[in-house]
Amino acid sequence: MKTRLTLALAATLLLGTALLPHAADARERTRSGSFEGRRAAGTFEQTISRERGKATRDTSLQTERGTATRQNTRTYDSATGTGTATQTTTGAAGKISTITRSGQKTDDGYISAGTRTGYNGKSVTGTTEVTKNEDGTRTIGKTVTGENGNSYTTSKTVAKTDDGFTATGSYESSTGRSGTYSQTGAQTENGRTVSTSITGQNGQTASRNATYSRDNGTGSRTVINTGPNGNSRTSTSTVTLDGYND
Repeated sequence: MKTRLTLALAATLLLGTALLPHAADARERTRSGSFEGRRAAGTFEQTISRERGKATRDTSLQTERGTATRQNTRTYDSATGTGTATQTTTGAAGKISTITRSGQKTDDGYISAGTRTGYNGKSVTGTTEVTKNEDGTRTIGKTVTGENGNSYTTSKTVAKTDDGFTATGSYESSTGRSGTYSQTGAQTENGRTVSTSITGQNGQTASRNATYSRDNGTGSRTVINTGPNGNSRTSTSTVTLDGYND
């Protein structure tokens, strides 16, 4: 299923806050709604549960292709500074994709490692290291390695601004590709914008401009991708929650 529950996930990102385990009494809530995007449209139902050190989110997505589901579980141990995350997605055709991650808090940031296995059974592994710098910026390094041994590494430095952030970084692959990129993010009255520019080793530049907004229970995302040749493609998706009241 091509949607892979991305629009249901967008509902969480656009209309709710990130689910992070924390010290709180156990509680559960449900929500439902509809979505529409470039590839599919349909409805979704979601159950969110939280308890001390653990959060779960179960989502069911219905489209004309059938029903897909996703189960997310996150745990965190504040005493040891460790956390885990698991995600299982079952597409309408019955194929399964999984993601597992574990992380450890460090003196100046955190490190994490994980594995993603796709619907085709192929897996990639990844590591992330975040370091807080003395000037208030953060350095984020990531490496992803496929089953064939090819790897892709990125490194960026992120700085906070009055209304968002700026970031500059570089990327390099084991096959010889490399380049640099810059990114800016800013809060708006009802959402945020994120703009990214990537320059390859040949000097050609591509860009991605994304706008996220929320209004009366409806979240929207518009992305404009522009290639090195100047051609652009725009995609828009919306998610609406049932029974929303200001």
